[in-house]
Amino acid sequence: MPSRPIELLIAVSILVSATHALRPLFPGREAAIAALFGLIHGLAFATTLADLGLGRWDHAVDRRPHHALSRVIEPHEFLHAS
Repeated sequence: MPSRPIELLIAVSILVSATHALRPLFPGREAAIAALFGLIHGLAFATTLADLGLGRWDHAVDRRPHHALSRVIEPHEFLHAS
């Protein structure tokens, strides 16, 4: 999805949120508005990931740090470490 419409939606959501903080525009519907704004901001995040080539889960998993899970420390190695 093109980024310009998403950026515009984010700007509108920020403006609506700021206005609502000063004078409630949607009394009692804050959860629904927050969910809608969350979807808009999530779409922007997904678009950014796609632009970086990380749009698919397998690409993101391939970039995880391998050294963290690459081997199991044996108990004797831990006890005799200096």
